[in-house]
Amino acid sequence: MPETAGTRTILDGVAAIISASAWPLVTSIALWGYRKEIRETSAILVKKLGSADQIKVGPIEIASRVIESAISSVPVVQEKNSVPEVQLEAGKELEIKVRASGVDEAQSLIAVGREIRELARKYERNRAASASSDLRTWEMDKVVAQMRTLGRLAVPLLTELAYSPYPGERLAAIAILQVHPDHDYVPWLESRMDKEVPFVFFHAALALRQYVVEGNIADIRSTRGALQRAVNTVQSLDKDRPHQNTVNVLKDALEILDETH
Repeated sequence: MPETAGTRTILDGVAAIISASAWPLVTSIALWGYRKEIRETSAILVKKLGSADQIKVGPIEIASRVIESAISSVPVVQEKNSVPEVQLEAGKELEIKVRASGVDEAQSLIAVGREIRELARKYERNRAASASSDLRTWEMDKVVAQMRTLGRLAVPLLTELAYSPYPGERLAAIAILQVHPDHDYVPWLESRMDKEVPFVFFHAALALRQYVVEGNIADIRSTRGALQRAVNTVQSLDKDRPHQNTVNVLKDALEILDETH
C-alpha cells in the first residue's frame, strides 16, 4: 500500500507512543543494571555532605553555639537600682565555657561581635515596634541581660560600640561597662544622660553605680563630680516628672561613694 500523508501521521503517532513507553522501561533496566554503582556513589555523596557539615561547624560556630545556649537561659530581672548579681555570674560562667571550648580568642571574638550586634538590632526593633509599655520594657531588659552575659567577652569591642551611630550598639557598650567598669568611660556614661532615651540613660546610671560599687576608683573627686552633674542633667530634663528611677540610682551611687571614701 503506498504511503500517504495520512499514513505517515498515523505511523509517527504510533512511534511516539512506543517511544514514550519504551524509555521508562529502558531507564528502569539501566538503573537495575547499575544498582551497585549507584549505591556506592550515593554512599560517597552522603559521606561528603556529612564532611561538609562538619567543616561548616568550625571554631566560630562552636563559640556561637556555646554563646547562644548561655544567653538563651539567662534570667531576666527588672532592675531597680543595681546590676543583678545572677547576670554578673552568668557572664563569668560563659567566659569560662568559651575558654574551655578550645576556640582561640580571635575566633571567639568574631562570634561575640556577631551575637552582640544582633542583640543591638533586636533592641532597636523592639523599641520601634510598639509604644512604651511594661511588655516592651521587659523585652528590652531581656536584651540587656543577654548583652551583660556577653559583656566580659566583648570588652575588646567596647570603643567601637560606644562610638557607634546605632543606639543598640551604644546600649551594648553600656552593658559591657556594667560588668567591666572603666574609669576612662565615666565621662562618656555621664554624657549619655542628655543624649540617649530614658531606657538607655537609666542603664548608663547603673553602669556608673557599678563602677562605684566595685571600688577601683581612679579619681574620687572627678567621679563625684560626674555623678552630681548626671543627677542635675536628669532632673532638668523634665522638672514636672523627673526620671526618678535614674535619679535614685545616681544618688545611691553618690551615697556609696561618700560612705566608702
